[in-house]
Amino acid sequence: MLIVAAQTTSATLSVPSGTEGSTLTLTCQYSAEDAFIFGWLIGSTSTASQTYVGQVYNSYNGSSCVPALTVNLTLYSYSCSNTSRHTMTVRNLTSSNHGEIWQCNVFPLSGGVIYSKNVTISVQG
Repeated sequence: MLIVAAQTTSATLSVPSGTEGSTLTLTCQYSAEDAFIFGWLIGSTSTASQTYVGQVYNSYNGSSCVPALTVNLTLYSYSCSNTSRHTMTVRNLTSSNHGEIWQCNVFPLSGGVIYSKNVTISVQG
């Protein structure tokens, strides 16, 4: 399990790894309770660009979260254990996931955006 702890001043990451055919869960945790949106970005070592895998809104009505940018549910799943902690799971790791660079971001209700540090996925065969 990867924990991505997004805070107002810094982010703490662990190195994610898994084996082909397994799942890999990334967790983004924000230190305050005012997170409105969690975003998940992916990049590669061969390009400098990142692409959104999805964004997920906190509903703040006691139910669950709602995807803002469509999450490809064939490749990924998401969950929201509370308003300051969300997860994104890669459903089936393959060798093509090896070297992917992931990042989460948080949009607080107070404004702005908080980015985690990048983490690189390692996949063993």
